[in-house]
Amino acid sequence: MFGPSVTPSMKLAGVTNCVWVPMIRDGDVFAILAVAGRQNGLVRPATLEHLKAVAAMGVLALANAELLETVGNLARTDPLTGTANRRALSERISQLPRVPFAFVAIDVDGLKPVNDTHGHSAGDELLAAIATRMQTELRSADVLARTGGDEFVVLMVGSDAEGATELAGRLKQAVSSLALFWGTPSISVGSAVGAAGADPARVAEKADEALYAAKQSRRKSGALGVPILG
Repeated sequence: MFGPSVTPSMKLAGVTNCVWVPMIRDGDVFAILAVAGRQNGLVRPATLEHLKAVAAMGVLALANAELLETVGNLARTDPLTGTANRRALSERISQLPRVPFAFVAIDVDGLKPVNDTHGHSAGDELLAAIATRMQTELRSADVLARTGGDEFVVLMVGSDAEGATELAGRLKQAVSSLALFWGTPSISVGSAVGAAGADPARVAEKADEALYAAKQSRRKSGALGVPILG
């Protein structure tokens, strides 16, 4: 028997019998397998058991699909910072639409002194905190990836030089607002922009060159040092 909201539609469609088999996972019904017919008569027990088996296979297939998705996500995620990793960044680059784009290359300043003075757990905390703070400054289409021990890259799709420069400034300011137990962290940043269809590898190389130039300039000015409290 159908409920009052369903019965009129079923009658209009000429449906005279129906079987609803709940699909249950972790004790909760998340879907219903519904089979309807226009022939009068009761559904045979054998048919009902077959439908239950089909529903069970559906539950198992969904669980397997979710597991594969989880494994895939883990393979594309940096376990320490939760950002994308090199593999995920490469995949995103390979899927770039034909629009302008930019790379923002980032180095975390003073990671080695933090590790040497306070231990690698403090260095891990530094990297994780910086990644979390930088993520808040990104657009939903931007990809933040950790590409090395103290190296990150942001891929900006549909960005010009002004947008990349603006993001670089926001990232530096956001990181400098962090207060960790050993001091205040900082980052060095360089960016480069590619026109639609430009070679991403070359644009990334230019961003690295800009980052290197920024670090050299800060070293000469003495501004690259990070305060490490004892």
